[in-house]
Amino acid sequence: MAGRKEMEATGEEELGEVRRLEGGGHLWKASLVLLEFLEKKEKENFKGKRILELGAGEGVLAEALSRMGAHVTATERGGGDGCLDRLKKRAEMTRNAGLNMKAVELEWGEKGLEASGEDLAETFDFVILSELFYDQESHEDLLWTLRQATSPGSVVYSVFCDRPFSFMFFALLHDTDEFDVEEIAEEKVDTLGMSEEAQIHLHRIVRR
Repeated sequence: MAGRKEMEATGEEELGEVRRLEGGGHLWKASLVLLEFLEKKEKENFKGKRILELGAGEGVLAEALSRMGAHVTATERGGGDGCLDRLKKRAEMTRNAGLNMKAVELEWGEKGLEASGEDLAETFDFVILSELFYDQESHEDLLWTLRQATSPGSVVYSVFCDRPFSFMFFALLHDTDEFDVEEIAEEKVDTLGMSEEAQIHLHRIVRR
């Protein structure tokens, strides 16, 4: 799956903002919007860089990023829905194809990081946040994890469809005084036919 068109080909059913995938699981269609943007703006910059995706789900976006030459760590929480197992399977298949992608179980927050055993002492060049701001109760843990994973100059890309409390995460970012936030102008974002009601937002965030 080198790009958006190949990602689209994996879907078999449309469900509003969600695309159901063959073999189970789903893909937020906002991820396709983000991928379209990154292919145009960052593809050459990704080669050899370390990318972390938080809440990677089935790993479809993470795989596409690895095909751009990045070293991708795709994280997802555990649970009984099989998502983490499918993510690990995709990462294994991707590595077998000669690419660099690994899957890690990770709950956000200090306790989640300790339980995962993942070492974030070495930070990432890029971090991907796709449709992660829908639960306000998780914002502080997500921000804690983001701060651990980044250092000055790290670039974070986020995409989300506006829901109640989504922008509260950016209020937390602002309060840290550690990040510069730029919302990508609407005319620069191809929403790939998603409805205006989805109110999709794409941000570029840089650690100071």
